[in-house]
Amino acid sequence: MNKRNFEIDVGTIRAETRTVQASLSSEFPVMRYDGEEVLSHDPGAVDLSRAPLPLLCSHNNTALPVGVVEGLAVEGGKLRGTLRLSANQEGIWKDICDGIIRNLSIGYQIIEKMKTKRGYKATKWMPYEASLVAAPADAT
Repeated sequence: MNKRNFEIDVGTIRAETRTVQASLSSEFPVMRYDGEEVLSHDPGAVDLSRAPLPLLCSHNNTALPVGVVEGLAVEGGKLRGTLRLSANQEGIWKDICDGIIRNLSIGYQIIEKMKTKRGYKATKWMPYEASLVAAPADAT
């Protein structure tokens, strides 16, 4: 399982629907044990067949989701989506609105990759969950 971290765009909060826009991934290189990993955002590279994605806390897949990530789309070299929090997650929602929780990480599977000078590029990959996390590895 691979993970990457990104920030929630707190400027796009819609309190009436408990939704907020977020960037889930980019082509920013992330250091892995076998070199730099880059996720391609070229047309057809991101398999969105598992959308909408469950929204978890800290990749805890033993607990029920706290929400969903809907409206997934690749735009401007990033995978973007709308986080929608469950109505019974008022504390987490308040922490997002207050800027306390502002980071995301995604879990994904690499389907195809090609070697690069510094590591590899995932030319086909599939996200399967997004998580609220404390500290991002990649804040782009």
